Amino acid sequence: MRDPALLSAANSLAPLSILVVGDLMLDAYIRGTVSRISPEAPVMVVEQQSETWVPGGAANVANNLKALGARVMVAGVRGYDEPGDKLERALLEEGVITQGLIIDESRPTTVKTRVITQNQQVLRIDRETTHLLQPEVEAQLIAEITRLSGSIQALILSDYAKGSLTPTLIRSALDFAESHQILSAVNAKPANGFLYRRATVVTVNSAEACALGSTTAFQHDNEIERAARALRERIDCQNLLVTRGSNGVTVATEREVFSIPAYPVEVYDVAGAGDTVVSTFALALASGCDPHLAARLAMKAASLVVSKAGVATVTKSELEASLV
Repeated sequence: MRDPALLSAANSLAPLSILVVGDLMLDAYIRGTVSRISPEAPVMVVEQQSETWVPGGAANVANNLKALGARVMVAGVRGYDEPGDKLERALLEEGVITQGLIIDESRPTTVKTRVITQNQQVLRIDRETTHLLQPEVEAQLIAEITRLSGSIQALILSDYAKGSLTPTLIRSALDFAESHQILSAVNAKPANGFLYRRATVVTVNSAEACALGSTTAFQHDNEIERAARALRERIDCQNLLVTRGSNGVTVATEREVFSIPAYPVEVYDVAGAGDTVVSTFALALASGCDPHLAARLAMKAASLVVSKAGVATVTKSELEASLV
């Protein structure tokens, strides 16, 4: 359906330089068929047909921004292992600048392996370590962030609670962004939620908003809007986004609170949809869109990405074509 205002917003997305900092992951997909039950235990036997890998977590945020036309750099840690090599190669193939990657031999590269058969995910295996960075690695990463931040227009912190975003690193990065008038966006987790004060944008999902607000699930738009207003003030950020799945997104700014409904689409896979929302909203805001248009554009991008299998991205041309 043609939407001139939203098409104009999509066209306005600029090739800005953006630094993504956070928990980098590798998403692995094992696909196969099931024709029998194991004689060893009452479980399916999956006959593997293929295995693929794509960047996940903060690396997926970077890929989303790159797909939308931004110039993207990443800073974070990876393990001294084969998954780390695959992750770095995959980012380089997408055109993401990886000079800020640090090898941390004290932890493996985070890998999420999904087993899929008949287009259904039947099992996920996580390989990860979630302890905070050791002081020497933290100092090295902060130095990389400071070095890379000299030429950026936006900074995104992608928190998956895997230990890369330490309290010291968070405040160092956000203080730098504020002092240099750089837009800062955070894909937050409750454990660090109140460390993100004075960020330009903080995004959380409904469950995370409940955890941060110490409340139960929300039933109506007016409840979530009241909670979002209070939570934005408590976090002390300029804009708070609460992503609500099929119910859309609620946005609290310094001036108002509003909700944008989700686009009705056939959902194939919701993995990575939150990455698409924070990437699109932040890039749109940095490109000059107001929060209303940025949120609507983020919802449109999310509707396209959930129609794809696995952790995926939406290109700027795909976004524009969907609005003509």
